[in-house]
Amino acid sequence: MKKPEIVIFCCYNCTSSEDVDSIERHEAADIRLIKLPCSGRLEVLHILEAFETGSDGVIVLTCLDGKCQSLVGNKRAKNRLELAKKYLDEIGLGQGRLLMKQTFSSASEDKQPLTEAVDEMIGRVGEMGQNPLQ
Repeated sequence: MKKPEIVIFCCYNCTSSEDVDSIERHEAADIRLIKLPCSGRLEVLHILEAFETGSDGVIVLTCLDGKCQSLVGNKRAKNRLELAKKYLDEIGLGQGRLLMKQTFSSASEDKQPLTEAVDEMIGRVGEMGQNPLQ
């Protein structure tokens, strides 16, 4: 099996440069990182297009509850992810290919939250197999 293709949509305010560097060096997956001004700007269509173009998994990183600089951006993102999960189940891809993590920018952690999310998604894709739309 080839390396899983993972798209990461992340709020600009909840990732550090150390997070981005660790992901760019990740060797177990092909990762495309898309930074957003706020996770609330993410639309269901963006998520579905990532799968349509062959991504095996999508991760959405949002700010922690109560820490969103846009006040409710992370809540909007969560609602849209729930809708996207419903669509993924309906078309047979399965909602397990979509992961949302609330995180914060912190270089002091032993393991970066972004790296943990990627490792979790790699495990999920390993169980489900590659995106059949590829």
